[in-house]
Amino acid sequence: MKSDMRFDISKETYKGVSATHTKMTTTMTTPMASTTIVDVYSDASGASLGGHMKMIANSQTVIDKDIPASSPETTGNNPNAVDVRNPYTFAGVESVTVPAGLFPTASHYTTTIQGSVSNYWTAPNVPVFIKSVVKAGEGDMTMELKGWG
Repeated sequence: MKSDMRFDISKETYKGVSATHTKMTTTMTTPMASTTIVDVYSDASGASLGGHMKMIANSQTVIDKDIPASSPETTGNNPNAVDVRNPYTFAGVESVTVPAGLFPTASHYTTTIQGSVSNYWTAPNVPVFIKSVVKAGEGDMTMELKGWG
């Protein structure tokens, strides 16, 4: 399977609120041609204000739906939490090399979601994961940052 993922992050206004807009575009060429676009908006605290998701596979729209705003029940007191039912554990600071370069002080986090172990690396001043590795029964999926700016 070959896929490319692009993150675009900008400051915008969403429903009258100053927000950070994160647009993630994933394009797969095999085994089927598909494009998924996820637009999410978050406020200054990191809480999700909502967004939209659209997936096109083999020239047909298969998903086209709004993403609701998060609620305190799903974000808890941590505005950076993705899902409080699957907390991330800090695993240490490591040197990580990806196509975008060498990150000597990358923070490594782990979590387990539905039996799959996931590892994520972040770097200072980089607004997205620099690397992620998801280990699942059907195989591993690795994503690495190619560039940003």
